[in-house]
Amino acid sequence: MKSEGVLLWVDDEIELLKPYIIFLEKKGYEVVEATNGQDAIDICQERDVDLIFLDENMPGLTGLETLSRIKELNASMPVVMVTIETEVTNSNYQQNFSKLGMQINDSYSLEEWTEVYKRLVFWELELADANSPMTEMLKMQKAEANQGFAKFVAKNYQSWLDHPAERPLMSPDIFKKKVFPLLSEGEQVYLIVFDNFRYDQWRVISRELAGLFSFDEELYLSILPTATQYARNAIFSGLMPKQIADMYPELWVDEDTEEGKNLNEEPLIWKQMERYRRKESFAYYKLNLSRHGETGVAVPAAQQ
Repeated sequence: MKSEGVLLWVDDEIELLKPYIIFLEKKGYEVVEATNGQDAIDICQERDVDLIFLDENMPGLTGLETLSRIKELNASMPVVMVTIETEVTNSNYQQNFSKLGMQINDSYSLEEWTEVYKRLVFWELELADANSPMTEMLKMQKAEANQGFAKFVAKNYQSWLDHPAERPLMSPDIFKKKVFPLLSEGEQVYLIVFDNFRYDQWRVISRELAGLFSFDEELYLSILPTATQYARNAIFSGLMPKQIADMYPELWVDEDTEEGKNLNEEPLIWKQMERYRRKESFAYYKLNLSRHGETGVAVPAAQQ
């Protein structure tokens, strides 16, 4: 197997990092171990190294002293310093590393995959905040999870389309299952749709909103393709793309047409309201320019 690169890992407790080292080696990296600064310096003098993970707190030659000596040998050598805060985060991630890997391999239901996704996002944010070298390993775990989830979707997608009453929450179900029940209870509803909005982005924003709102973080599945013409219009219409084309050909824009694919969102909402005999009024706004977000001014696309 062709090596992806040589990584020197310097830590006086290197034995605790064995799960990570094995994982990296399976991915094609050559991992060279050192338990102290002097050994690390000797290794750098004897062979080429592509990247160094260096523990800041080691007995004898400290991490900073070791860093200085290494830079004297090779000023351009990339070195990731592992601080105390990072070590705590690394230790916590290490304790969950194997468990998370098992979850990825053993997930067979949507609930299990949802839990895997949330745990991956949690550690992505934790490791990013700590500037941890484990971030690259987490990326590898995410890649494995993506492959496994893609297989899960491929296995179940046709069944979800054939049995809409039994499927998990999907794009065409948002209004019917989440918006209309609240309207029936007399609630005033604001539906905010963010284009290309990921769960990790939501977790960052939710930190700022936590003091003002409570959250139900239920996830839904986008239809395929996830492009605007299909997935987002499925939300506003409550229909699958073929149904939109068959029932409302005047609102459907073919893939090879130069016309914008998201110009009919407002009339698609009206059609869905009419189908379900909803009498409520609504206003539709679209923010598609940065200045709209900065000024808080939006152009009403529809109002009744």
